[in-house]
Amino acid sequence: MATPYIKNDGVNYKIQAGLPSAGVATLQFTDSASSPVITVPNSTGTMALTTIGTGANALVTTDMAAAFRAIDGLVMPNVLGYLSNTPPASPADGDCYIIGAAPTGAWAGQGGKVARYSTVAAAWEYYTPKNGWMIEANSARESYRYTGGAWEIYYQEGTWTSVIAGDVTPGTYEINTSLTFNNFTKVGRLVAINSYIVLAASITGGGSGDLKITGLPFSKRANSSSWGSIAMSGITYSSGKQITPYFGTTASSSYLMLWESASATSVTLTQISGVHASNVIAFSIFYET
Repeated sequence: MATPYIKNDGVNYKIQAGLPSAGVATLQFTDSASSPVITVPNSTGTMALTTIGTGANALVTTDMAAAFRAIDGLVMPNVLGYLSNTPPASPADGDCYIIGAAPTGAWAGQGGKVARYSTVAAAWEYYTPKNGWMIEANSARESYRYTGGAWEIYYQEGTWTSVIAGDVTPGTYEINTSLTFNNFTKVGRLVAINSYIVLAASITGGGSGDLKITGLPFSKRANSSSWGSIAMSGITYSSGKQITPYFGTTASSSYLMLWESASATSVTLTQISGVHASNVIAFSIFYET
């Protein structure tokens, strides 16, 4: 651990921790008529805080207030908007946003930055992100990460709307929305789907071909394969076969099909003709985007 010491450089007395180096804060007192100065030699660290009091007549109080506002905005940060391009008309003190690529008004020219409104400064203050920055949403169940020079949604929870259809002729297969739920959680590239689909008591039908489940919140990436688990009630499928939900291709895909397999038999797919009123399809699956 570095030992603090006082040093006189011929003009000023300084309290230092260890040997002076980039990133080491120095509390500097002047023995002249000038104002006290606090210097931070390295303002290019992770948070890139404002250098405080770099000259004998620096406005220390102003600089420190700006730095503390940056800490307020960037430590345990949360934003009210993600990739927003239009600043709010009446922001409150401390309101933060991640600015989009085509900002307007007061945000013009600040694309991609984190904006925090200060009533003290009566202005928006901007912070340029660095790879690895993480920011939470203020109300949505989302987290944002800055990586590769761009923002992305790193964590997200939500729901999606399932659609049952045939791959040759879609038909119309109404769903009992009061009993059905479709949830997802996304972390990085990994998506977890958990669904319970109940067909309506009366369906129009009319589809043909293989059964497809569409409406997934994200597409599966190419050159990947994903298989899930399933339980069904009332669906007609090949006797003696095990049913598995899968994407049906190693290419990018946004829908699921039902794979029927058994020992020493050819693989088949569940047909849309096997779907009837009030049937249930419950499944879960993990895949990568």
